[in-house]
Amino acid sequence: MSKRQTLYYKQFLISTGIVGIVIFILMLYFFISLRQNYFESRTSESEKVCVEVSNIIQENKNTADYLYRDLYRSRQELEDLIAYFTLEPEEYWEFRLDLYSKSNLNKYRSMETFLDSAFEASESLKKIELISYYKMDNTVVYKNEIFHYMNGKDRLTEIENHTEKTSDIIFIKEVRHPDTFKLEGCIILTFENSNQFENLINSKSYAELIVTKDFIQPIYNENALERWYNVIQSSKTGEQENIFSYTILNKNIDAYQIFVFLNHVSASEIPMSSIIMIIFIGIIVFTLSVLGISVHIKKLIRRVNIILRGMNEVKKGNLTINIPVPESGDELDMISADFNDMCKRLNEHIRKQYLAEIDKKNAEIHAMQSQINPHFLYNTLEAIRMKAICNGDKEVGQMLYNMSILFRRQLKDNDFITIADELDYCKQYFELFTMRYPNIFKYKIICPESLMNKKIIKFILQPIIENYFIHGIRSTKQDNIIKVYVNQNKNSIDFHIIDNGRGMSEDAIKNKNEELQNTLNIEHNNKSIGVSNVNRRIKAIYGEKYGVKLRENNEKMGLEVIVKIKEEV
Repeated sequence: MSKRQTLYYKQFLISTGIVGIVIFILMLYFFISLRQNYFESRTSESEKVCVEVSNIIQENKNTADYLYRDLYRSRQELEDLIAYFTLEPEEYWEFRLDLYSKSNLNKYRSMETFLDSAFEASESLKKIELISYYKMDNTVVYKNEIFHYMNGKDRLTEIENHTEKTSDIIFIKEVRHPDTFKLEGCIILTFENSNQFENLINSKSYAELIVTKDFIQPIYNENALERWYNVIQSSKTGEQENIFSYTILNKNIDAYQIFVFLNHVSASEIPMSSIIMIIFIGIIVFTLSVLGISVHIKKLIRRVNIILRGMNEVKKGNLTINIPVPESGDELDMISADFNDMCKRLNEHIRKQYLAEIDKKNAEIHAMQSQINPHFLYNTLEAIRMKAICNGDKEVGQMLYNMSILFRRQLKDNDFITIADELDYCKQYFELFTMRYPNIFKYKIICPESLMNKKIIKFILQPIIENYFIHGIRSTKQDNIIKVYVNQNKNSIDFHIIDNGRGMSEDAIKNKNEELQNTLNIEHNNKSIGVSNVNRRIKAIYGEKYGVKLRENNEKMGLEVIVKIKEEV
């Protein structure tokens, strides 16, 4: 496996692992949140069941209370019922006939009227029982039927002792004589609600509904009562027993108690369909994320490969390579852009070094080829000088002496000389031209003593001075002056050659400075001398920061040439 493939698989596995962990954490978070939501929702539903059941029983109680009050509002119905409780059947019917005959009403309101209105008042009213305390008999009245029993006392005992197995809600209303307040009997109202209870709790497997009477008699869900008996009994005293993983909801309506036992585990259970949906979504998100990661990493690897191929081209020597730089704005774009810039700079540097090397070789060859001429000229000038002295022409002898010194230094001096030697060379050159142009120019050389022994390359000032005598001196004027002074800056030594000669135009100075700055565009030939040659030599040895620069003489007309070289430590 190649290094590039290793990088791809490593990045792919790391990114996939991170995405997998994130998705797993998110799925776990969704599961926990969903469980909590289901628990809260089912708790709310259980509370609603408890409230609904209590409302049903409360409605039964309200119906019973209403019927009881309504009975006392109708004097005729109440007297008829009391007569039914206290009289024998024959006597009761005689009482009814006498009362009806004495009454001016078209309709006699008997206890049957009360019973009919009771069944009409509530659909859940199953039966009404009339028990006489005098005769202790029991009349059971259904909506369409009436049964007579002689066991009224047993029925009351059964209700009092909670021995009856029933799922009905029962309310007992005792009947008193309106005048004597004597208890004559009671009305037992029985409501049937088991179907309503079943419908409320049927779909809620996470909760159990229990309805009791006086905490003992099971009204609904007798089987569950056996399991929760101790808990229900503890709630009787108000000290409800705590059950782990269960929430107990309860309400009391008259003698009836409603309990809803909420199982935390079942209430928090997530339906299988929801689990499958979350897992399915997680798999889809993971798959899409992996595909996205794969595409992204392949794109990155492709861009890395482009950079690597560019580096291989540079290894082969191709510095003209240019890597495409997309506008992604990431680190690879920065690397690509910097790589292209590096290749461009390196190519320029190599080209400059190459041209500098060519210049050096050409100079060496030219020096070797022309070395014979200075020797010949030096010997010839020395012979002529001796002849002039013999003839008594001391001025010509002095000129020939200065000229021979210049040629001798050109032959014998090293490439690097002191500033003192360079300035002395300039002085000899000035003296030579003083004889050439007598009384029309002056020169001045100023240099701090501390700089005299600093090493520099030779012949960097003479070509510039020579350029002045060729192009700048005003031969018709007698106030020509040229000054050379040296000063030291932070990391350089600056030579200022200032004259008051003909000078140059502003555009000419600007063009010349641009030419000096861009050394690559200067034509190279053996005739290239003067300012450009000095500038190229300085840049080749000291670097691009150094060289020659021209500017106008600020004091008078003329030109100022600044030669900046690196200070050698």
